[in-house]
Amino acid sequence: MRMKSLNAVLLTLLLFLVPIAGSGPAAGQRLPLPPVLDVHVTQEGFTVPGPNPRPGGPVTFRVTAEGAAGYWWTAYKLRGDTTLPQFVEWMEQSASPDPAVALPALRSLYDNVDYSGGAKIHPGDTVELTQTLTPGIYYFGSQVAWGEQARSAGAAADPSPFGWLEVTDEVAPARSPSIDGVVYMGRIRNRNVIVAPASAPADGRLLVRNDTDQPQEVMFLELAPGATDRDIQEYFDAELEGRPLPPRPFYDSVGGMLALSPGKQLVLMTGLPPGRYGIFSWLRVPETGIDSAALGMHKVITLR
Repeated sequence: MRMKSLNAVLLTLLLFLVPIAGSGPAAGQRLPLPPVLDVHVTQEGFTVPGPNPRPGGPVTFRVTAEGAAGYWWTAYKLRGDTTLPQFVEWMEQSASPDPAVALPALRSLYDNVDYSGGAKIHPGDTVELTQTLTPGIYYFGSQVAWGEQARSAGAAADPSPFGWLEVTDEVAPARSPSIDGVVYMGRIRNRNVIVAPASAPADGRLLVRNDTDQPQEVMFLELAPGATDRDIQEYFDAELEGRPLPPRPFYDSVGGMLALSPGKQLVLMTGLPPGRYGIFSWLRVPETGIDSAALGMHKVITLR
């Protein structure tokens, strides 16, 4: 990696750890950890606990689920004068088999929706997302998840919000939770890549930062025994070139973080058991419709 990119990672990490300005504890007292908002997803939906409206500043969404399947739980804001009907229309168009319809809609989503992460969550698991809420309206939605290879919606799991949260101009200061590693998604030598530690604690927290040119996600997929990043890329290269496919080196996702817009960061706790995983971003490139993972957005990591 070039030194400039390494410096960017370190700088953003340091900036994230600086407490948010505002009225806080007296001198010598430590800021509290962010408040925890428990979100329990079922087939009937979910609720985001109050207060609503609430002040801005760091919060932790602790997402759990129940039922027979996994879910996508999404969080996003609409930019400018974008409306929910426009968002719904773009989502529907982005799933079109016609690239002339799907790709402009995908670009409209990427340009006009501020994706704030979200969770792929299975019953019995817990995903935590710590991020700084800024003034405005946050929308939340959920949907039963299916395998990434069958996924056609470009960047969000469901176009219909089941809930919303108004964030005011007031700021409630809090400190960041401790960090066990950094997952950095950025552009290096004119291509999007994922930089991540070779290993991290299974119950630890990862600072995720997106400095690419489009929304990205951090999906954890189980790997075939001995699979490497080279094996993963060779599989994708064969797929893109129409050659016979080698044995598939990865399986379906077991959890992770959904779309996060460029310039945003959060702290992720996956709650996954120890093991070897691949980190993937499947969000499509709007110019071609190709999955980002197929173009190199993947990285092998061991959770210990």
